[in-house]
Amino acid sequence: MMPSVAEQLIDQLAASGVRDFFGVQGGACAHLIRASSLNETTSFTPVLNEQAAGLCAHGYFKATGRPAGAIVTTGPGFSNLVTGMLACYVDRVPLVVLCGQVSSGLNLASQFGTRMYGFQEIDHSSIAAHFSEYSIRVTGSATLAKAMHLITNLEVLQGPLFLEIQDDLQRAPCPAIESCTKGTRMETLSEGVTTPEEVIESTLELLQSSTRPVLVVGAGVTRTSFEFLDEWTAKEKIPTLFSWGAQHLFDGKIPLHQGLFGTHSPGRGNELLRHADLLICMGVGLLQHQVGKEFPLFAPEATIVYINSDSFECARISHDFSSRANIIVSDCLPVAKALLKFHESQKIDYWPDHDWYSVDNIISELLTQHVHEGVSVLMELLGSCSSETVVFSDAGQTLSWTYQAANLVNAPAVFSSFNLHTMGYALPAAVGAAQGGQTSVISINGDGGLMMNSQEFPHARNRNVKTFVLDNQGYGIIRQTQDDFLGGDYSGSSPFHPRSPLPEYDVLALSVACGIPSRRIQPDELTENLTWFLTEGEPRTLVVDIDPTLKVLGVGL
Repeated sequence: MMPSVAEQLIDQLAASGVRDFFGVQGGACAHLIRASSLNETTSFTPVLNEQAAGLCAHGYFKATGRPAGAIVTTGPGFSNLVTGMLACYVDRVPLVVLCGQVSSGLNLASQFGTRMYGFQEIDHSSIAAHFSEYSIRVTGSATLAKAMHLITNLEVLQGPLFLEIQDDLQRAPCPAIESCTKGTRMETLSEGVTTPEEVIESTLELLQSSTRPVLVVGAGVTRTSFEFLDEWTAKEKIPTLFSWGAQHLFDGKIPLHQGLFGTHSPGRGNELLRHADLLICMGVGLLQHQVGKEFPLFAPEATIVYINSDSFECARISHDFSSRANIIVSDCLPVAKALLKFHESQKIDYWPDHDWYSVDNIISELLTQHVHEGVSVLMELLGSCSSETVVFSDAGQTLSWTYQAANLVNAPAVFSSFNLHTMGYALPAAVGAAQGGQTSVISINGDGGLMMNSQEFPHARNRNVKTFVLDNQGYGIIRQTQDDFLGGDYSGSSPFHPRSPLPEYDVLALSVACGIPSRRIQPDELTENLTWFLTEGEPRTLVVDIDPTLKVLGVGL
C-alpha cells in the first residue's frame, strides 16, 4: 500500500533526527498523530494542554540537543500552542510544528473573505509566521516538496518550522516525495560574515591595549565552541562571565569562571563588569534583563566586541551601545578556534592585583546581603544534586533565586524559558527532558506558576520527574513590583487581597491526587527531607513553605 503524506512526513522527520512528538489529539491532526504513534522510530506523548507541548519540546532540546516535534489540531489546538512556540522562537530552540487544517473543500475562509468557513478554520500559518523561522501552508505537491526540503535541513534551524497541513492531504496516498539533496542548506542570517583572521586582527589590537578584559558568553555558545574559548582564556588568564542561558557551561571549581551576571545576579560577576575595560561577548543577547535599562551604565568603562551570527542582533547592539561597540558578524565556533590558534600570548598581566577564586570560597561574600531562605533552600538543593541532573526553573522570584543559588554552589545545569519568562514552564519542560532520555530531572516552581501547567503532573509521575515547589502564596515577583510602583496593592497576586484575591489552591493535594509521593515542609526541615526527595528512579514532589514577604534582593548592576 502506498504511504500517506502524514506517514512520509513522519518518516522524513525521523530520518532528520526528530524522534519525539508532543501534542493533543484532535480531528484535523489525527492522521499525523497516528503516523507518529505507529512509526517504529518515533513516539507521541499526549500532553494535556497544547501549551505544554511546546514547552516540553523546549526542555527536550535543552536537555538533549535534539529537536522535537509538536502536533496540534485547528483553531484552539494551535492557539493553545502559541506560548510554547514563542518560548522556542525567542530562545532559538528548533521545533517542528505539524498543525492540522480543515480539508481543502472547507478551507475557504480567505476565498469568501469571512472569518471562518470550515469548523475551527483559522489561518494558522499567517499567525505563526510572526514567530517561526519558516511557516508553510502545505496544500499540494509544490508546498509539500518545500516542506520536505526544510525537514532535510533541520541542522540550521534556530526556531520553529511551522507546517499547516490540510486534513485530506494528510491521509492521501502519495508516491515518494522529491526533496532537495542533503547538501542543500537553508539560508541563514549570517550575511557579510567576518573571517576569523579579521576577527583576530581587530580583537588582538584591543587586547593589546587592555588590562582588564572579560569574556562574556551566552546561550548561543555551544559546548564545543566553549571548550576552545575556555582553553584560550586559561592560557591568557582572562576571566569568563556567563549569562543565565550559559549557566550550564559554568564550572564553579575553575577560578577564572567568575559566575553569572545580570540585573538579578548580584555578586562578583557584576562587580567585574563595573571595572572591565574590554568585553568580548559571544552568543549573548545583552538584553534588558542582562544589562539593565541604562546602557551606558553596563560595563561603563569597557569597549564591547560583539560576536553573533545574526546580523539583525548585531544591528541592535550597534544601536544600543553605539560608539563603544565593535560588531563582528560570525558564528562562534570559527572565532573560538581562531582565538586559540592565532593569539599568541602578549605576556600581558591582565587584571593585576586581582585574585581569582572558585565558588567554594565565595559563599560568605553574599550571605549577609542577598541570601535569605528563598535562596538558601535552593543552594542546598542544587548543591546536593549530581552533576548529571538537569534542572528546569520556572519564571518569577523562583527563577531569580534559582540562578542566585546556582551562582554560589557547584550546581548542575539549570535551564528556563530565558527570554519569554513564561510561567508554567518548568514542569512540562522537565517532562520533555525525561522523555528525551534524561534519568535525573528536577523542576523548580513557584506555587503560582505551577498551577498554569499542573495538568502535566501525571506525565511527571510516569517519567520519575521530581517537582520542587517554593510556596509563597501567589505571585511574589508581581507583589514586589506592586510594592515598588503601586503602593503595595496586591490585587490579583495574593489570596488575601480584599477585592481581587487569588483563589485558594493546594499544589500538594494536586500532586497527591496524581499519585506522586509528596510532602510539605518548612525551610529548616529541608536537610532531613532531601534524601527522600532525591531518591533515584522515583517521582517526588516537595513543597517548601516560604515567607510570602521575601523579595529578590540585589537587583541592578
